[in-house]
Amino acid sequence: MDENGKPVRDPQFLDKYMKHIKDNIDDADVIFVSSHDNVRQALNDANIDHCLVYPDDSMRDEMIDRYEKRGNDTGFIEMMKANWNKFIDGMKQDPCPNKVVLKPGQYLDDVMPEIKQKLDVCV
Repeated sequence: MDENGKPVRDPQFLDKYMKHIKDNIDDADVIFVSSHDNVRQALNDANIDHCLVYPDDSMRDEMIDRYEKRGNDTGFIEMMKANWNKFIDGMKQDPCPNKVVLKPGQYLDDVMPEIKQKLDVCV
């Protein structure tokens, strides 16, 4: 915990996270990982082929409703409300050549064929 009582992330988190991805990359067809900007940058830096999937920017209210229904805590929900445009803009600007933008009403399962097709091109 920091001086304000907030949890402090392990400074080795990203290295451990990337090691875990690399250790499992040959054992799985798809590995779902965080879309945080530091993880996306690490994937790019490591030349790991990946597909960036994110919701259309018009889906803010729908996604907030999904977060509430799946039981995310209010801190997460408020953070997403406050930072929605920043997060979506960051993913739009990401240099990843393989992107899938969810349309209203779509879930990951709906776009898995498209994700797999994009990743098959990379291999």
